Amino acid sequence: GAGKSTLMKVLSGAYQADAGGTIRLDGREVVIDGPLAAKRLGIAVIYQELSLSPNLSVAENIYLGREPTSGPFVDRKAMLAGCEDVLKRLGAGFRPTTLVGTLSIAERQLVEIARAIHAQARILVMDEPTTALSARETDRLFELIRRLKAEGLAIIYISHRLDEIFQLADRV
Repeated sequence: GAGKSTLMKVLSGAYQADAGGTIRLDGREVVIDGPLAAKRLGIAVIYQELSLSPNLSVAENIYLGREPTSGPFVDRKAMLAGCEDVLKRLGAGFRPTTLVGTLSIAERQLVEIARAIHAQARILVMDEPTTALSARETDRLFELIRRLKAEGLAIIYISHRLDEIFQLADRV
């Protein structure tokens, strides 16, 4: 193949780059030797098959693995408050308390993007993000991608649809 899946797996830390591959961020060579290294470098991957827990709320999915605590307990109030800004910034039409299982595919994708931004991702890798979206949902996603790019978020957009690449590319 073209290596799209391999690239994603290397950037996510699932695979290690071979001797011929060098990854540079901010002009310096970096080693991504696992998923935690990728996260520390600010790399987030949104796979075609979304990785959300439908039985959890939006806030619980955004904070999954990074839950704030108060003593030995999860601080749910802090989680809800901590999601408000990112959801508002993304123009989400749902609340942090909404169960992910009740959301549309486009809304679930927005939760994935919110999770990446909340975790302070600097690079967002998106794998075939429009596959299950309508034309209207795709237009909304493209508007959001353009806005996030303008705010300084680097986006690696993987698609078989060349027209989408041309619509989003900085240069052709």
